[in-house]
Amino acid sequence: MAAFLNSDGGRLIVGVRNDGTICGISDDFNFCQQKNIDGWELKLRDIVKVRFYEGDIVYVYVSTKFETLDGQGICVATIAKRSRLTFFKGETGRYCLFIRQGNITIELGIEQVEEYLEDRKRGEALPG
Repeated sequence: MAAFLNSDGGRLIVGVRNDGTICGISDDFNFCQQKNIDGWELKLRDIVKVRFYEGDIVYVYVSTKFETLDGQGICVATIAKRSRLTFFKGETGRYCLFIRQGNITIELGIEQVEEYLEDRKRGEALPG
């Protein structure tokens, strides 16, 4: 999500593995207070609020749609590009900056942030 917010936006499909196998989101209900789709979305909002710098504002850029494929519930999260940089709080407690380059997500080191900001203002992608 952070990489999409910092790049050109995108879609995140939850409940489908990278190889296209549909696994659904129902197992995730075990981690939610309400054991249903509403509880799942509330949990997602809570995670964004806690794990993102300015998390309350960040969630405005995320819309969710729930679908059923092969009998399994999935979530399609559409993430809009954010004009301000969005920082994600990693497991270490420090904030990190992620971007998309093609079909991969990369973390930018502090030494790359200034160049990324300059390129972003010009509408260019970060080389690499």
